Amino acid sequence: GEGFTSLQTFPYILGWLAAHEKSTDPPWPNLNRFPLPTGLNSLAFHIVGVNDFGVVLFGGLFLVGTAILVFLLGNRLYGPLAGLVASVLSFISGDQLYYSVAGLTESGAAFFIVAIALGYKLAAEESRRQTMWAFWLGLIIGLGFLQRYNLVLLAAVTGILLLIGPERR
Repeated sequence: GEGFTSLQTFPYILGWLAAHEKSTDPPWPNLNRFPLPTGLNSLAFHIVGVNDFGVVLFGGLFLVGTAILVFLLGNRLYGPLAGLVASVLSFISGDQLYYSVAGLTESGAAFFIVAIALGYKLAAEESRRQTMWAFWLGLIIGLGFLQRYNLVLLAAVTGILLLIGPERR
C-alpha cells in the first residue's frame, strides 16, 4: 500500500506535500518513524513472511538479548547471583513481555539502554582497551539512536562520564 502512514503530521510535511502537488488529506506519510525498527520489520518479513510472527520476531530477540545483557552487567557489578536474579526479573517483567510482542520500540530501547550501560562499564574499567570499548559504545549509541531518537541523550551522559575519568566520579 502506502507504506507507514499516520493521522498526525507536522506543518512542514503538509507544506512539502502541497509544494509537490500531493494530497494533503490524511493519512500522511510517517516520515518521523524510527528507521531501525522499520528496517528490522522489513528484514523479519523477508525471513518469515508478512505475519504476526514477523512483527514480534525482533521484539522477542530484543527481550532475550536484554536479559543476557542484564545478566552480564549485573554479574560485572554485583556478582553472578545478582546478575541472574536481575536477568530473570528483566525477562519476566510484564511490561517487557508486553512490549516485545506488541511490535513497539520499547523492547529495542531497553536492549540499547542496557547495552550502553554495559559498554560504559567496560570502557570505564578497562583503561588499556578504553578506545576499543569507546568505539563500540559509540556504535551502540548510534544504533540506539536509530531505534529511539531520545536515546541520543545517553551519548552526552556517557561521553561526559568517560571524559572525567573513573578517578573523579
